[in-house]
Amino acid sequence: MPPVLLLCYDKPRPYANPRRTRYVVAPTRAPASFGSVEPMRKVMGTALLVAAAGLTIEYFAGVADFPTIPPGPFILGIAGVLVLALTRPRWPLVVGLIAALFVTVGGLIEGSVWHRIADPGEFADWLGVVLQWTGQVVAIVAGILAIRGAYFSRVRALGARSR
Repeated sequence: MPPVLLLCYDKPRPYANPRRTRYVVAPTRAPASFGSVEPMRKVMGTALLVAAAGLTIEYFAGVADFPTIPPGPFILGIAGVLVLALTRPRWPLVVGLIAALFVTVGGLIEGSVWHRIADPGEFADWLGVVLQWTGQVVAIVAGILAIRGAYFSRVRALGARSR
């Protein structure tokens, strides 16, 4: 997080009027909050990669009705790498959230996830689904918190440019 410029009291000088309060601009660091961008960015990127790994496990386990070339691992994997690799700009956070929402909505529309979660008979299928959906849910929550911290933060540095 960039340094934040805050107003603070100046030290009184012996020749200064004691009834007049002087303010100076002093650089300081804002305290990290629960929704600060960097930890949530790391959580989101890791969760996207975990979800991509879960989909890859499902593919190699031979889940029925799985596409020949599944787009989900590529979508989630590329989004996870973008979120983790590009730490300066804010747009990878939006890309990661859109990717997680896209795959989540697609999985809910397809509908076979409930059967695979409820029936852990095939361990590889079950493990892949659990990793995929845990990663997607964590990525969505972390993405919302990271975007909130990156775009809607109330503490802004004075004179700082928007990224």
